[in-house]
Amino acid sequence: MTEPVRVHLRVPGTAPMPELMALLRDIEAAGFDGAGILDSQMISRDTFVVLGQAAGQTSRMSIFPAVTNPFTRHASVLAGAIQTVEEMAPGRVKFVIGTGYTSASTIGRKPATLADGHFIANGQSLRLSNGNAQVSSGDARLYVRPHDLAVAAAGEGWPARVLATHRLADRLTLELQVLGQAKPLELDLPASPDAETPAPGSVIGVMPLRYRIYQA
Repeated sequence: MTEPVRVHLRVPGTAPMPELMALLRDIEAAGFDGAGILDSQMISRDTFVVLGQAAGQTSRMSIFPAVTNPFTRHASVLAGAIQTVEEMAPGRVKFVIGTGYTSASTIGRKPATLADGHFIANGQSLRLSNGNAQVSSGDARLYVRPHDLAVAAAGEGWPARVLATHRLADRLTLELQVLGQAKPLELDLPASPDAETPAPGSVIGVMPLRYRIYQA
């Protein structure tokens, strides 16, 4: 069966908050599938504050930053922010990260770029495993859902400390502290009965399992 076409609107957060919330309610009532909120600190209201309010003002459509970037907020701050919104609107939150055009230019910075399978922002590299995808150097956007994380190969990915493990039949749940965040994250994985289980206190890497890269 063919997947239906999904239509989302990108909303600049330049209006006062009451007007933004009214607009987002109207977007959902009109039948659109989602709304993305611009993240540009010198132009619009704070994206994650808007998303948090939108979570309580809508009930069906997807909400997400459109788009955020990897350098005006540290990766751990982004992770904590989007997970908080996810808890307010379970299953409706997406995460879109890009190069930060106006976020960068308005504070005298250069956009992030993609080179050799890495997202690079001010010399800091967020490595991605892009499989057989042909990705050339240049500006790009990274799209990933908050739950699409998996254990990375040794020495790769975002560092995550194992706090606890729980095994039930062929499922393994890891309670992780990712990028030093105080709030733990649970990662549910398929696992055979004889698969090795990471020991509490050990550090593993996690990274997006499913994502899309859009070249500029």
